[in-house]
Amino acid sequence: MTSRGAQQPRPKKKWGESLGGPCVLTGYITACVGAGYGFALPLVQRSHFLLSVLLGVCLLLSIIFLWVTNLMDPGVVPPNATKDVQVYCAEIDEKKSASGGAGG
Repeated sequence: MTSRGAQQPRPKKKWGESLGGPCVLTGYITACVGAGYGFALPLVQRSHFLLSVLLGVCLLLSIIFLWVTNLMDPGVVPPNATKDVQVYCAEIDEKKSASGGAGG
């Protein structure tokens, strides 16, 4: 039993996957394209069919790329414990130029 003033430490929150973002964006993209079909396309005089096909293709590609990005995203990538060879060489060159360039 704990006293009123003492609080128990909260467990650390771990990163988790959530489908809220992609689902909301899918609904938003669909609503925008639906508004385009409902309001903008009837006002167009020519190429109505071509514009409707292009709008549909843009809708499908947007949703496909949104979900592919969501599924393929690795999230937070932990850094390497060892330095990369290029970083190591660049640091050595920087130290050499700092020590050798000051005298001349």
